[in-house]
Amino acid sequence: AFYQFNNLMNPRYGPVSASLNNGKILIAGGSTCALSSCPANRAELYFRTINGFRINTGFVNTGGTMLVGRLNHTATLLGNGQVFVAGGYSSCGSSCIAESSTELYDPVADRFTAGAALLSPRSGHTATLLPDGTVLLLGGITDGVTLASREIYRPASMTPPGLVSLAITPANPSLSPGASIQLSAVGTMANGTTQTLHSGLWSSSDQTVVTITSDSTDQGFAYAVGYGSVTITACAGSICGSTTITIAPPA
Repeated sequence: AFYQFNNLMNPRYGPVSASLNNGKILIAGGSTCALSSCPANRAELYFRTINGFRINTGFVNTGGTMLVGRLNHTATLLGNGQVFVAGGYSSCGSSCIAESSTELYDPVADRFTAGAALLSPRSGHTATLLPDGTVLLLGGITDGVTLASREIYRPASMTPPGLVSLAITPANPSLSPGASIQLSAVGTMANGTTQTLHSGLWSSSDQTVVTITSDSTDQGFAYAVGYGSVTITACAGSICGSTTITIAPPA
């Protein structure tokens, strides 16, 4: 079902979004006019606690401002909890200019910093987080030419700062064949707080018994497809947690 909640602070179309480990949602860039000639650098955060958005106008944790206005770019939540923003159009006059620049959004510092340049400027590409924590960038367009090229981005660190342990909840569930369950990766930080991580990488010890989703928009759904017991593992960089799922016929 759909329901209405507070509006964005800035009208925009074509922005990118990413769910953060702190439960907020980052919305960044897009165009602020009817045409594609107004790439924006403004970002904002959606707060579930207030059911609304905030921008960087003096509030704490408001989304910051990108270094470059972007449209048709990508945003990928990394295993370390940061968001990798890549490419897009930075200006559109008589023609649009694709960017080779990238940025990293740090939710803890609430700011964007410059990242490594892409090998090829590109807009309208895809960016996919791979099981090893790298990001695969495919295709796109630059100077009116459609690209067939690909490149890989490897973060300097794969682990969220301050993360000391990771546990999967619910622990050790039992399922019937054909059933499914949503698992969560809960990280304990050095200051004693916990966060449900949206940036973990999931795996199953036996995909013929239980499959597990691990893409950036659909993580931790376990599907029972056979009989037996499997180990489900979630990792954030070098820190991992695991649980056992048992699949048995209904009693």
